[in-house]
Amino acid sequence: MIRRILRARLPLVIFILILLSFLIAGSIIIHITLTSNLVNGGWLHIKTNFYELNFPKDWHVNRGENKFISIFNLVSADLRTILHLRFYNENATRDFMQENNLTNAVQVLAFESQRLYNWSLTQNKNATFSIEEEGSMDLQGYKAHYMLIKIDDCYKEDDTFYNVTCLIISSFINSENGERLFEIIFYGERSSWEKNHQYFEEIMDSMRIFDSKE
Repeated sequence: MIRRILRARLPLVIFILILLSFLIAGSIIIHITLTSNLVNGGWLHIKTNFYELNFPKDWHVNRGENKFISIFNLVSADLRTILHLRFYNENATRDFMQENNLTNAVQVLAFESQRLYNWSLTQNKNATFSIEEEGSMDLQGYKAHYMLIKIDDCYKEDDTFYNVTCLIISSFINSENGERLFEIIFYGERSSWEKNHQYFEEIMDSMRIFDSKE
């Protein structure tokens, strides 16, 4: 399955790998998991110490977890949109915030959007960035902040420049050991992103986030 995704030569896959490289040491192994359970409507269900959710069975799963960070990627059936979930424990949250000089969830959004735009400039120096919407929301009982961004002419494939849309959500869980950060990044080529947005909403509606004490 991974080979199939890589053969598509999509720059968005490269971007996700860049995201992972920022956060994961060699001790964590990213692997394909097919241990989910079939639920009504032909969707699959997955549950970890950090979250549980349902997702379309024809989407591609990439998951990794260690004692500090849990990462879960869902790649759409057309291979042009990725839903990226990232959960930190208290120590990893503190390190991430300190290393990047961040103090709150809104700054996390600005940091991640800038990182995405910086990557797009390596693909096309003329890529343009805009913030379409930003604000706060309730996410499964947690206060979250979000930013919707668009990057025009983000990357080139087969002599054609593609635009991308990205929704970034960040929030903190307060636990007995401190704060835990989680991030949701829904990123993709614009027409694919729009086509898969209803799936994204259904995935988010099914998601439950746990206050892990690990």
